[in-house]
Amino acid sequence: MTKYKKYKNFKGNLNDLISIIKESLIDLNLYDASLKYDRLIRYYIQEELLPRPFREGKEFFYDYSHLVRFLYARKQIKDGWPINKLKETTKYEKEEFFEEFLYPNNTSMGLISEFKQKSSPSRSDKVL
Repeated sequence: MTKYKKYKNFKGNLNDLISIIKESLIDLNLYDASLKYDRLIRYYIQEELLPRPFREGKEFFYDYSHLVRFLYARKQIKDGWPINKLKETTKYEKEEFFEEFLYPNNTSMGLISEFKQKSSPSRSDKVL
């Protein structure tokens, strides 16, 4: 989680957000080059997975909460969660929830991911 603290004060346009998202998705092994991330962000806003961007004059801005909510949604959708279930979570949870989910420490999510890694057999361990 420490390497993402540099984005805590992020405020930028859609292109800035997309570049950070791509970098973060690569780190999380979730990057898909075939996706159009600008359309996906707009779709997530329409589906209420992400809050609307902030407006200052004629410009629209995105911030850190958009980033962590987007990454959370991508990870959960990749794991098979339906969008209507994610709406409930993304609407009411705070940034700390998404940070802990994405970058677990020694808390419950960290212990769960550690347990999954230890308990899942490798391919060489499986008997055909």
